[in-house]
Amino acid sequence: MFHPNTPVPGPEIHIATAIREARQSWRVFDDLLELLPRHRHRMVHDCRAAFLEGDVFTKRLRQDLESLLDDLASNLERETEWRIATVEVGAIGDEPLFDDRLVRSRTDLGLALAKVLDRLSGPAEKILHAHALIDAQQVFDRLQST
Repeated sequence: MFHPNTPVPGPEIHIATAIREARQSWRVFDDLLELLPRHRHRMVHDCRAAFLEGDVFTKRLRQDLESLLDDLASNLERETEWRIATVEVGAIGDEPLFDDRLVRSRTDLGLALAKVLDRLSGPAEKILHAHALIDAQQVFDRLQST
């Protein structure tokens, strides 16, 4: 429960968490190199270096990370097939009851992309959240100084 005298953690906590998670998860970019087209390798190398060094609060990394996540999501969608399957869900007496279900199937590349995207999304979300907090703090400081 929130108490009015309890200090609210500032952006420093979120920034420290984002840096720690980035440093712990830089190896995910090695797996990405095998899954993405060659023209994305430079961006992957840059993101990997930034994560390894904990230098995750640059505008370029933010743009690269957002672009990389968008690419992964669109590639994953291309490697995913949705179809309707009829399955038996029960029976009334001797008569079976059927229902239609939406079924997702992925190629091997799609499964690998989903695994990497899952490993990358946590640290990336924390980094992008910390970026948003920094931006909000800068706006707040500007408004406060006027």
